[in-house]
Amino acid sequence: LDFNFAATKKLDSRISYHRSGRASYHNEFGKVVLVGADAPRFDHTFPEYWDEGTLGDSNSRGESKGLLIEESRTNIYKNNHNLTTANDHGGITQTLNTTETTAPDGTFTATKFDVTGGDQWVRFDNNNGLDNSTINADTFSTSIYMKTVGTSNVNVALDFGDAGNKTFSVGQEWKRYAISNVHNDYGSFRFVDLVLQGDIYIWGLQVEKGAFPTSYIPTNGTAV
Repeated sequence: LDFNFAATKKLDSRISYHRSGRASYHNEFGKVVLVGADAPRFDHTFPEYWDEGTLGDSNSRGESKGLLIEESRTNIYKNNHNLTTANDHGGITQTLNTTETTAPDGTFTATKFDVTGGDQWVRFDNNNGLDNSTINADTFSTSIYMKTVGTSNVNVALDFGDAGNKTFSVGQEWKRYAISNVHNDYGSFRFVDLVLQGDIYIWGLQVEKGAFPTSYIPTNGTAV
């Protein structure tokens, strides 16, 4: 019986594997792959940056990591393939489902933000998909895939509910960026903000209750 899943990338027929619902993994080509219930996932490294450390290997993609098994989580951002924003500064132009680049899963579902002037912000809240009813004074992890439109790196600050703020230097390849923090449970400040200093593409916003981000969970109108 071979348990070297990083090498074999398959399960022996004597192993029974079950999982509820859709899920994702990164394949050997650096793409996000979505699978249905009960499909085992053999994950690979992908550039991922987290304010509390590094997710996987931040400097590589496509190296086999083996069988992906993780705890159950819920993405409470309810429409992360259509990242419309509730509040923008006037210096931002938004293009949904841009055809200028493919998203990390190979589809044309990324959102482009053209920025005029620095430090322009966009907000994702209950008006456009964030399930505020489940947010309280607990630890949440927020993650999003980003890359720049041009050839220069762009500073992007990621903030959840005014409780945590981390600035990342975003480059020309898709990478996943994440923060984890205890939400300040004080009324209406339940949102995700991106503060942009240049033009970027974004995809796959995820907000989940927990001290670290898990694999990407797709949503389309409801928390999953």
